[in-house]
Amino acid sequence: MRGIGILTAGAIALTMAAAAAPLAAQPAAAPRLRPAAGLRLSADLMIGAWSDREDCARPVEFQRDGQFLNPDGSRGRWRLDGDMLTFAAARTVVVRLVPRSRDELIVVQADGTLGYSRRCPGPARR
Repeated sequence: MRGIGILTAGAIALTMAAAAAPLAAQPAAAPRLRPAAGLRLSADLMIGAWSDREDCARPVEFQRDGQFLNPDGSRGRWRLDGDMLTFAAARTVVVRLVPRSRDELIVVQADGTLGYSRRCPGPARR
């Protein structure tokens, strides 16, 4: 599973690997890329720990104050504008989010590559 990645060492690494291949084959208008019925993205929905890995061992934490925290302790700023999520650190990356549930997001990168992120259990640390 790939999607919201780790922004470390001054570089943003939003990785889309082979695990996203089944999603990548779908055109942007595919039903899978439509938000789940009745679910709307909001900053409150994003608060907490999210991972693009199956095990949630090293999640990215979205904090209420607009900061995100990487597992290595580095941080940056995040902002949600509609379905567009902006990460700002040493450089800025914008991705489109498609909510599939309160705990699952499809991540659409600027080049159209798709990934998947899920909420990790437990409260945000900050």
